Amino acid sequence: MAVGTHNYFFNKEGDVFTPQATAGGPWSETMQHGGPVNAIITMSVEAAAKEIGMDVVRLTMDILKPVPMKAVQIKSHFIRKGGKMAVVDTILTVAGSDEPVASGRAVLLKAKPGKGSMVDTSGPCPESRATLLKEPWLPVEMAAQLPPGLHHLIQFYPSANKERPFCWVNGAAQMLQDRALTPLEHCATTADMTTVLATRMCATQAGGLSFDVAEIMNTNTSIHFSRPPIGEWFAYTDHFIQVAGGYGVAECVIYDEQGCIGKVTQNLIVNS
Repeated sequence: MAVGTHNYFFNKEGDVFTPQATAGGPWSETMQHGGPVNAIITMSVEAAAKEIGMDVVRLTMDILKPVPMKAVQIKSHFIRKGGKMAVVDTILTVAGSDEPVASGRAVLLKAKPGKGSMVDTSGPCPESRATLLKEPWLPVEMAAQLPPGLHHLIQFYPSANKERPFCWVNGAAQMLQDRALTPLEHCATTADMTTVLATRMCATQAGGLSFDVAEIMNTNTSIHFSRPPIGEWFAYTDHFIQVAGGYGVAECVIYDEQGCIGKVTQNLIVNS
């Protein structure tokens, strides 16, 4: 089970990572939130990328089964290591077990410093967070009934723009007891919220939702980066969501405070 009340995801001792209460999810006191799962996979991938001087351009994280609030271990290995491209596979296991509970695959590419933009159809950066009002991530009545976890810490600044709604979001936590989240880890953490953000933007446009978002759960997160992310705040916009026949897909374009950084997609399953 989770220990402590500190505002970080994992306590690291050697190669074992023990989830803190902050890593918890809203579904159950015994399950980790998808954001910290994304973050720890990203941590391992980013270390591999730095080892060979490449950038992460595609990062896919699969939740294979509910990730328990137990100590975990993370391992990454290269399945390709070329001069311009590399591919990294990652598995997350409960400490003492060889069975993966989550996995990741990352594509790395070699950057060319000084190479200017050849094409960019992303449009201007959404409205600055400074012009918006902070809102609760969860309704107060709902939050009071949920177990501890990241969902209580998320900072959320939504727009009311019906033509192109967007939401600024921040995970508001550290990675380890002695280390903050990197920008890439921050982005991966918030990307877990893509489906909820897409449904929020649907509600902004339509004046309300026609379905219960609690019935939908994402099974994976895949981020395509056009450049490395900067900072700890990310805006999600240009949403798409479709669910039929028990499963579906959600998608958003992602911005940091300096502009567009790419796109995120999640596969969904109806959780009922």
